[in-house]
Amino acid sequence: MDNLEVDKTKKQYMRHDKSVHRITWQGIIPSLGQHDKAFVQSLLRSPIEKIVDMIGNQERFGVAEKKQVCKSPRVFKKAFKNITNEVLDRWMNMLSQASLEDIADFHIPFVRNVNGIRFANELYDINFLIKKYIGLCKQQETKQSKSNNSLPSDVIIEISQSCNFSCIMCVNSKKSYTKKQLPITSFEKIIKLFGQNLKKVRISGLGESTIVSNFSDYIHCLDTLNHNFQKEIITNYSAPAEVYVDLLRKDYTIIVSWDASTKDLFQKIRRGSNFNYMLKSLRLLSSECSNYSKNVILMPTIQKINMHEIIPLINFAAHYGIKYIAYNMVQVANNMVQGEWLNRNNATLSDLFEKALSLSHTLGISIAIPDHIGKYPLHLQGTRKSAGTYCSKYLDELLIKYDGEISVCNMNNIFSYGMLDLTESIPHIKKRLIRLWNGPNAQLFREIVNTEHKHPYCHECYYLYQH
Repeated sequence: MDNLEVDKTKKQYMRHDKSVHRITWQGIIPSLGQHDKAFVQSLLRSPIEKIVDMIGNQERFGVAEKKQVCKSPRVFKKAFKNITNEVLDRWMNMLSQASLEDIADFHIPFVRNVNGIRFANELYDINFLIKKYIGLCKQQETKQSKSNNSLPSDVIIEISQSCNFSCIMCVNSKKSYTKKQLPITSFEKIIKLFGQNLKKVRISGLGESTIVSNFSDYIHCLDTLNHNFQKEIITNYSAPAEVYVDLLRKDYTIIVSWDASTKDLFQKIRRGSNFNYMLKSLRLLSSECSNYSKNVILMPTIQKINMHEIIPLINFAAHYGIKYIAYNMVQVANNMVQGEWLNRNNATLSDLFEKALSLSHTLGISIAIPDHIGKYPLHLQGTRKSAGTYCSKYLDELLIKYDGEISVCNMNNIFSYGMLDLTESIPHIKKRLIRLWNGPNAQLFREIVNTEHKHPYCHECYYLYQH
């Protein structure tokens, strides 16, 4: 937006020249969650203490008190990149009517969401998305959207975003995860908040939960709930065998990330792992499986380096008494190399999976195969419906990250609903959770997830349904 356009907008939207409530970057940044704060600061060139630009106010549209042209439109244009002037005008007009609370809770997380989508797919029509979001915000202002005071029934809790491995396909394999841990007090609040409403809890995220020194305290907290619900954990299986035996005895489904049947390839993929140690632990756990209703599930992430492990892993599972394998495919959003490889080798992968289905029937191993490979459907009997084909998880599932950010799922989707303050009391956390669960970011995701405008990470999602 150039200065002339801002001046025209000023004439159109400025109603009064009297005292104006100013919302500055300096005023709003302390109200943001850490991810939004870091994102905004990365967009701003000047030191925070020198910034006096407005985000918006009740009467004026992008105009400082002395009628100077503010930098905020340029900041948002930088964040949105391909936004048109017309849509930018509508965006700034909406901000001019917004409260500080809505800007911090909804609008800045939305800007980060759009920026993440653009990063994953530069061809995505962000102008459609922004207009859709503005429309949802207007519906909420006029009370046209329905609010739901119920909580989701399935909760994924990220205890830790620290990890003792550095896996080659992980989106965070090159980053440091020092002390990124959900405090046990916050975990207890989450469990008490959901209480009897819980139908399923999965412990997982972008880190390894079992490396937390007081991991048993988190498990004990879940033990205090006196109703039946599903319990799952996704793990790299690096903890002592006794940890997993205890979980199995407490009726957990243990999903083990296991990408190869041989030591060299396994340790090449999962850098920092000890194959022999983990194999010994796996033998001990598999001997316990027959005594419990829940089982160990191997979950290999199939990629270029291990595509020919699809069949050997079935023989491996049979040899060590593992009855289930759930095949995951490498996530290709923002990874052109892996995406091209998946699409180019669609026929080869399809053939391998067909042979895997035949072998699994012979050996009595249950395997779950996604109904698509990359952008192509997989036409085999025995595939499982994936969320990439049709997603319904957004209706009842929520991810709570270690820092209180809530998101749609843990399939590497960076779409944020907003931030919880887990230092607050349970009633306050619940009130805020309901606000975010019904907020415009959550509503937007639900409206686009099964359309052509779905998030790039959702297009090739490999979350597999049970049936």
